[in-house]
Amino acid sequence: TVDVCDIYNITYSLNDPDDAVTVAFYYDTDSSGLNGTVLTGSCASAGEGTGATCAWDTGGVAPGSYSVYGVSNDGNGPVGAYSVGQVTITGARVAP
Repeated sequence: TVDVCDIYNITYSLNDPDDAVTVAFYYDTDSSGLNGTVLTGSCASAGEGTGATCAWDTGGVAPGSYSVYGVSNDGNGPVGAYSVGQVTITGARVAP
């Protein structure tokens, strides 16, 4: 669970020994179809790594529960996969 406008870190592992590969992350309201909204910032085109992290700025995302998925591309065609579980974004933060 994360509040609207907070940063949610997405940790992933991506490796292709034959080609350079990147991944773009998306969110949607279910865990099927690969038909969501692309994340901006460092999660829009993240590079290879084991235990790598990109930061999702949840500002502008409506409160709700979302599935996150990545679409990797090594130049030989895209491959998509959903993460396990969902991210829940709660209402607007209260100023301190």
